[in-house]
Amino acid sequence: MQIHQGCYITLDEARQGVERARHLGCQTVIGSSTVVELAEQVGLHGVLSISQTTVRKALEEALGILHSQRSELAKRRHLDAVLQHIPSGVAAVDNQGIVQALNPAFEALLGMPASRLLGRPLQEFYPQLALDEVLRRRRRRREHGHSTGSESAWSAISCPSSKTASAPGWC
Repeated sequence: MQIHQGCYITLDEARQGVERARHLGCQTVIGSSTVVELAEQVGLHGVLSISQTTVRKALEEALGILHSQRSELAKRRHLDAVLQHIPSGVAAVDNQGIVQALNPAFEALLGMPASRLLGRPLQEFYPQLALDEVLRRRRRRREHGHSTGSESAWSAISCPSSKTASAPGWC
């Protein structure tokens, strides 16, 4: 992320500064109500700021969000790399049972490409899993303070070809 700064005295200087930010590829402009209005007129996102402290806080928050996104992306890549090397069919789901990641063996097991499974409820494709009950139990445990924060759940699927797939879900 790059941060570009500028100042203005006249409305024309403010307009030129916003245009320069747009040409530099900026998507968000932080500044006065005048700058915010000019930014929104040219299709940029404007964030109202009254002081340097407010600007600094907004930038720190943006950097924090960027750091979190990068951290999540790294975790996701690690999970995907691990899943690719597991010979059994495995799908990772979130707390709502939505497929977040899966490996090629799971795709083969269901006979569907990952693009069709990702972001959709696993139960849609394999209702026999009883995943809803596992997720309900996990929520109840958390509500009563019994969760470590890193527990996982699994289910085994018996397949006619005598292969087994597990469907873990991480919190």
